[in-house]
Amino acid sequence: MSRLAELCSPNFEPATRDKYLVEPQDFSKLLESEEVPFQLLAHKWRMSFGHFDPSVITFAINQQLLSRMIIAAVSPRMPEPVFRFIGDGHTNWLDSEYHLHAIGQKMVDQPDKDYGAWVSEFYKSVASTGQPRYDYVTAAIQRRPGTFVTRYERLLLPWKTPSDEVLVTLSSRGLPDRGNTAAKLSIADPQSSSIKNFSRSA
Repeated sequence: MSRLAELCSPNFEPATRDKYLVEPQDFSKLLESEEVPFQLLAHKWRMSFGHFDPSVITFAINQQLLSRMIIAAVSPRMPEPVFRFIGDGHTNWLDSEYHLHAIGQKMVDQPDKDYGAWVSEFYKSVASTGQPRYDYVTAAIQRRPGTFVTRYERLLLPWKTPSDEVLVTLSSRGLPDRGNTAAKLSIADPQSSSIKNFSRSA
């Protein structure tokens, strides 16, 4: 019955915001592609029937994915995603120590609360449906000293645990700027120097 409920769940697409753009990709094509190591992680998730155990972390280390990984927990008792792990590869868009003291905090409470609220909806959808997501994302994230514009590839996977908690892993890597990244977003000051410093590694 639970599997039928997952299959009947509507596809989730959050409302488009001027500062964020998501381009859904075909997860099945990722499984057939040569996009290593994302492809390998997707196969591990599928072959383990989505059950999380310590070998997931070992695998991420061996495939050099841990630095760019985020693990969030979602449960009926705590429907808002809570950070369980943030790799140090995310310090390029977060404060340098945030990945350490944010553990146990809600995802929506990150420094850019608009971005936190927007991205947490994807985690909640993946956790509730039990279905993975593979996307390209373009985002203008507010941080000190200014706006951080980034384009990245992400893979969200839901993992079952012995409890009612679902762990959602994010694996991400930067995508090359196609020259019009900032132009796609509605940003108050497109000439801002912080916007010009586009990063491919969010």
